[in-house]
Amino acid sequence: MAESKEASLTSQDGDKLRQRIRELEAEVEKLRAVLGEASQPSDAHDAPTSGRSKSLTNQYKQIAEILDASADAIISVDHRGMVRRFNRGAEAVFGYRSSEIIGRPLDILIPKRFRKNHRSHMAKFDRAVESSRLMNERGEIFGLRRDGAEFPAEASIVRLEADGRPVFTVIMRDITERRTAEDALQESERQLRTITDNLPAFIAYTDKDQRLQFANKTVEEWYGGRKEGLIGKSAVELLGEEGYERIKPRVAELLSGKTARAEGERTFPDGKTRYVESTGVPDIDANGQVQGWFTLITDITERKLAEEALRRTMHSGDLLRKIATAANGAASAEEAMSVCLEAISRHGGWDIAGVFVLADDDSGDMAPA
Repeated sequence: MAESKEASLTSQDGDKLRQRIRELEAEVEKLRAVLGEASQPSDAHDAPTSGRSKSLTNQYKQIAEILDASADAIISVDHRGMVRRFNRGAEAVFGYRSSEIIGRPLDILIPKRFRKNHRSHMAKFDRAVESSRLMNERGEIFGLRRDGAEFPAEASIVRLEADGRPVFTVIMRDITERRTAEDALQESERQLRTITDNLPAFIAYTDKDQRLQFANKTVEEWYGGRKEGLIGKSAVELLGEEGYERIKPRVAELLSGKTARAEGERTFPDGKTRYVESTGVPDIDANGQVQGWFTLITDITERKLAEEALRRTMHSGDLLRKIATAANGAASAEEAMSVCLEAISRHGGWDIAGVFVLADDDSGDMAPA
């Protein structure tokens, strides 16, 4: 019933409702044909009128039974807005018995703040060319239960003619559970986005067609663009031909269902060269089919620099130990100098090493020791 600004007919449940609406509209078309046939004058060559009337009556009853037994809420309203049909599905959704609603205005089933807008839409639909419409195309709709609770719904409306006057039939479904699930999913996605955007790592998901489907904030920064402009792009588009060729073997591993790891320097579109550690994990469905892969890339440049500094420190410490050992075992200063120079040469991989001191002539020149 009542309509707001947002439309939502994209979920699987929405597709099922549209299918159900098509089925019910087919029944309505049968009903329209029955009513049209009943209004035609009998031809002299036709079967006896009583026989045809009985057949039409049976068809009408069958259609009425189908509509009444539907789990969807089906409500028919006359040109004055008074309820004329209220099936069992509607009773379950709204909490009223049909006897309590038949003959009362439809407004009782609509939240007060939406009633005026709803009447306007109904008047426009009455003048429209089409005889059926998905009501959610003009915004999300809400119903009002007997206990005063509002609920979101999806609905279709069909216009028929009876005695020259329009009759509107609304076919609707309560989507409270689906909306609750959607809201929970959106909140989970928001939390996931908050977490991944604040991690100091490149986090992405690529589908089996090798197109980026998820990217966190770090991906934006390293690729120099907003993720909205990156999503959907292929690996070749993102990395270039040369860059893609480098990762191609790992992509093949991932698509075969294996985890892929790598470490090394990479230059990203933001112009920075980083030493990175990359881990790719395949996304395998319940049938064992690879649907894509998750990528975690960590910038380990600082770690590598620290490791290199530590290596140099240890290297220097080793040299000092060798020099001290050699000097302590020398018989003279000259021998100690010679042994130390030899140790330095070996440690540095040099062919020769020497020591120079300031000359005694105060010239400031250097002279061999």
